[in-house]
Amino acid sequence: MAKSTRMTFCSFCGKAQNEVRKMIAGPAGVHICDSCVSVCKTIIDRELSESAENAKPKDDAIQRSLQST
Repeated sequence: MAKSTRMTFCSFCGKAQNEVRKMIAGPAGVHICDSCVSVCKTIIDRELSESAENAKPKDDAIQRSLQST
């Protein structure tokens, strides 16, 4: 199958296919480049890390729990 000669652009940052290392095609003509995937992964990792930190009991809550037993 021949490659398309049509230029594709990242739907997030607008970079052309020849400006990035990898372009990933999604549904309905949406594309995302490797740089935007990296940024998205960083954001997700940071948010998941913060959520995990907030879910952990704080030291003073642990101390109160231990003292009440």
